[in-house]
Amino acid sequence: MHGLIDLTAVIASKGRTKNLAHCVASALSCNPMPKIIVVDFGNATPLSTVLPDVPQLRIIRVNRDTELFNKPRALNIGIKSVDTKYLCITDADQVFGSNFFGVVYAELENIPRCIVFSKTYFLPEAPKLLTPEKVRGMYKRLLALAKNGGGKPRGYGCCHGSLTSWFLKVHGYDEAYVGWGAEDRDLEVRAGFDGLKARWVHTKATMVHLPHPKRGAYYNNEYFEKNMKLYEYRRDLTDKSKKIDNIVVNKNRPWGEL
Repeated sequence: MHGLIDLTAVIASKGRTKNLAHCVASALSCNPMPKIIVVDFGNATPLSTVLPDVPQLRIIRVNRDTELFNKPRALNIGIKSVDTKYLCITDADQVFGSNFFGVVYAELENIPRCIVFSKTYFLPEAPKLLTPEKVRGMYKRLLALAKNGGGKPRGYGCCHGSLTSWFLKVHGYDEAYVGWGAEDRDLEVRAGFDGLKARWVHTKATMVHLPHPKRGAYYNNEYFEKNMKLYEYRRDLTDKSKKIDNIVVNKNRPWGEL
């Protein structure tokens, strides 16, 4: 399988531009290659001046209400702009093995009504010589460093792949999650409520999470606690009718709005 596949990688970004440049370069050098949508959520320097100008990459600039990173809103803006059969939400801090999106695509093509997840290897420290131009050639080294220093793959939210029509049906991510925490696991719970089969692909393909600091208002503990309460409420639902009612979010309000 070569060339461009019927899948779009959607990435939201506010800050950490260096990591994002590595991420995009990595995705553009995958074989097969996805289309890519990057949502530029009010970065001080527009990402159109930072990322390559290539046909496979679309950058959507958001200028309204961007003081605090609202990751669900940013991802939803990207979701509503996808024109491929499938999409894969991923993270600006990821770099990918060359077959990563091909494996995700194959799972989606072969397993009806599924959602694809993947754990990631965490890199303790990025090599100083790492550049976007070198990221593909250095990937094996990055993976080895992550395995040796970060241990087993872990994490949620670095890969959510499914039919674009499904993401649109459920209104994407719940924009009630403001600040860091749990919007990704919330989507996983809702996918389960809707009967999607979970498929984990980290035994078939790998990705590496680049290090970054966790600071600023986005990581405020008050946001995290509020987000966890909402997530735990949905996770712990047992009544079938309530589960069904919680599959679709952002009800009776605009979502994914520029």
